[in-house]
Amino acid sequence: MSRAELRSRIWKCAALSCVVAIFPIPGLSVAVDLSIIVEEADIYFRQLGLDSESLQRYARLYSVDNAQMQSIVRGALGIKQASATIKTIVQIVLSSIMPLVAKTAAEETARTFLPLIGSLIAAPLSFGGTYFALKVILEKLETPAIEVMKYVAGRVD
Repeated sequence: MSRAELRSRIWKCAALSCVVAIFPIPGLSVAVDLSIIVEEADIYFRQLGLDSESLQRYARLYSVDNAQMQSIVRGALGIKQASATIKTIVQIVLSSIMPLVAKTAAEETARTFLPLIGSLIAAPLSFGGTYFALKVILEKLETPAIEVMKYVAGRVD
């Protein structure tokens, strides 16, 4: 998938998040939002060729150092351990996004204290928070993908 195709998926995921937020079940929206974000981030990670299998394939195909490519990815994403999961990567990226935390708190507060109107407030907040989170994650994952491609291009003669 191209970057444009990955970007086009963001609003669809955010719309799903919005629909789920309409239901006044405490914690449901947050759980679904996190599930959507992690699953979508995994798709981005694999499609951008940042997973171990893709990097190994690049190393074999272009006769470049796999460990160096892994290091580029970990460094760009701020990952210390080599065996980080996509959940760890999402946590690292989302830890820098305070508006998402505020959105989640506002959404749950609105739903709790304003049962009928709260769902109407929570839905657009959920859409916005999920959209923003996925946009930031995709942008953050594009950086190491570009760096890996530059590394490969610089090593191939």
